[in-house]
Amino acid sequence: MIKTFLALCATSAGLYTCVPEPPAYGGLPCAEWAPAALEAGWTEDDLDQLLPIIYRESRCQPDVIRHSSSGQPIDVGLLQINQVHKPMLAERGFTHEQMTDPRANLWFGRLLWRWWEDRGGCGWSPWRGRCI
Repeated sequence: MIKTFLALCATSAGLYTCVPEPPAYGGLPCAEWAPAALEAGWTEDDLDQLLPIIYRESRCQPDVIRHSSSGQPIDVGLLQINQVHKPMLAERGFTHEQMTDPRANLWFGRLLWRWWEDRGGCGWSPWRGRCI
């Protein structure tokens, strides 16, 4: 099978450089994060809901931080991990600020998802996702 990729091209110092755009994972936004999400423990079935949530929360940007009016970080990273989870993060050796690391963010997001599921809730609740 031959795959066709669109290219992102730019000129720099008189050179023309093209970098292939990664293929969309089933046409979903933030497809570039699918491999990291799978490595973090998310399943193929989760990606249909996870990738659009990443897009809604951070527009696929791992270093997005939403601050309070007083300048304190409230939500951090791809999944916009909220400050209320600082104790849970600390128990696992993370700081809230480290949630700008996309792999740590996706790993903790999966842990949070499981926490909700293990207690009889819906794992997508922290992100107001669709629960079946």
